[in-house]
Amino acid sequence: MFREVINTISPYIPGKPISEVKRELGLEKVIKLASNENPLGPSENVKKALMQNLDELAIYPDGNCTELKLKLSKKLGVKSSQILLGAGSDEITQFIAAVFINSGDNAIMAKPSFPRYETVTKVMGGIPIELPLKDFTHDLQAFYNNINERTKVIWICNPNNPTGTIVKRKELYDFIKSVPSHIAVVVDQAYKEYIDDPEYPDALEWLNEFENLYCSSDIFKDLWSCSL
Repeated sequence: MFREVINTISPYIPGKPISEVKRELGLEKVIKLASNENPLGPSENVKKALMQNLDELAIYPDGNCTELKLKLSKKLGVKSSQILLGAGSDEITQFIAAVFINSGDNAIMAKPSFPRYETVTKVMGGIPIELPLKDFTHDLQAFYNNINERTKVIWICNPNNPTGTIVKRKELYDFIKSVPSHIAVVVDQAYKEYIDDPEYPDALEWLNEFENLYCSSDIFKDLWSCSL
């Protein structure tokens, strides 16, 4: 029999493919923002690199992505050992939950927010502590008040999905500083490129200050960094 927790997890319903939207609405041009995809497609340099490496597609790649991490570390100003790559944010959030959450542990998150946080917490046998938004964004004081001895992960979606609101620099910094260092604070910065508020923080700047901080980069949404 499958694990009982599976009965408590709702299937994820993705946005419709562009081809289906075009067909249903009779449109010729559609830009899909829901998946944070680049509507311009890959650059010519990427296409060229792919063509040059076609002969290597039959060989397993470097699972550590060593060369890519070295180049990214120079661009981001972090150590290559601090970079985590994955097949989308779904996989990386799964990695984090698998590392930190045991059965009976809990993880704190906002509601509504990115639904994957709840799913990966439950899959690991954890208990999601879902706290209502305040003024459509994270209520970090409530987050702090709900920390207990079984809290292992705090998920912060900034900007929040689906409300688009942000936690500002000072509030986020003060909160991370107040969290016990054995609790992982995960700052998911997907859609950061849409924010032009000068008070919006890039948590990557604090990576070397907080050993329990994990955050996504603004280079692309499938790159995450952690303090190691």
